[in-house]
Amino acid sequence: FNFAYNTMPDNLKGTTTEAEWNILKRQYGQGIIQSINNMEVGPDMRAQLSWIERNMPGEWGTAFANVVKASAYMFGYIEQVNRITASLAAQRLVRSSTEMYKKFEAFTRDQTIYSTQEFSVDVAADMLVYKSQFLISKENRPQYFQNPVGNVMTQFMPYTINTLSLWAQSLQMTMGRGASAKYM
Repeated sequence: FNFAYNTMPDNLKGTTTEAEWNILKRQYGQGIIQSINNMEVGPDMRAQLSWIERNMPGEWGTAFANVVKASAYMFGYIEQVNRITASLAAQRLVRSSTEMYKKFEAFTRDQTIYSTQEFSVDVAADMLVYKSQFLISKENRPQYFQNPVGNVMTQFMPYTINTLSLWAQSLQMTMGRGASAKYM
């Protein structure tokens, strides 16, 4: 995805508005919709691949290193697509009606780190990306697993824990508990 253009590229016209493009461009510049996995692994990817090739015998090391490269690329690509989709969904929902705008505003005020900011479409887009896609990084793993093999073995554990937390919060809201339940 190339957000280097000052204006929206012609191939996106008709599917994305200029306002949506500007929010996506800002979010990309701030790292909100960038693939966190690739930002985390990128700087030391070559060292990790070398470690794999050195520590696995013969052609198995090269083959496994290629699998890791392909996995990182695919995971990073899909992660970025998910982040962009969450941002666009929030932007379009907030703009769709006054009622939806008020629901997002209430949720933001009561349930997120954005509660101190003035609510806007930008805030809703940022919030939904963080609330649904999470910030998952090496720091969320036990130190024992902070190596190339451990990274792959545990890469989805923080996601599972964050997802369970989001479900629990959603369940509380549907049962009428929690600060923003009355607005939903």
